[in-house]
Amino acid sequence: MKFMIKIMFLFLFFGCSTGAFSQLQDIEQLKLNLEKLVQMKMMLKSMYDGYSTLSNGYNRVTSLSKGNFDLHKNYLDQLFQVAPQIKSYPVVQTILNKQSTVVSESNAAYAVYVKSRLFSATEYSTQKAILINSNQSSAKNSIN
Repeated sequence: MKFMIKIMFLFLFFGCSTGAFSQLQDIEQLKLNLEKLVQMKMMLKSMYDGYSTLSNGYNRVTSLSKGNFDLHKNYLDQLFQVAPQIKSYPVVQTILNKQSTVVSESNAAYAVYVKSRLFSATEYSTQKAILINSNQSSAKNSIN
């Protein structure tokens, strides 16, 4: 009987000690995991700060370059406008009249092309696109 009590005592002692040791290991592992979590949060914050710095810098550069582009565009638009004194010159009026003649003849030629049915649909659409582009450019030139 004494032998059984000793065996039970040893079993309880080693059984409890391994459970306590296991809990100590779990606590240590939990501490390590908590430290890793804190470090990863710090890394995430650092990455977010770096990204925001990069994003702000990029946005500043693009806004500056856009402002520079707009400045030059406005300057060139001013240069392309014709002064009112020049519009009254007879040579300019002759050029504008010839330009309107070219536009009207282009429209008439396109109408002849369509009636002839010698071209394919893609060729007609290409010719129409060219005609529309030239008419818009001509109208833009005659307005300015």
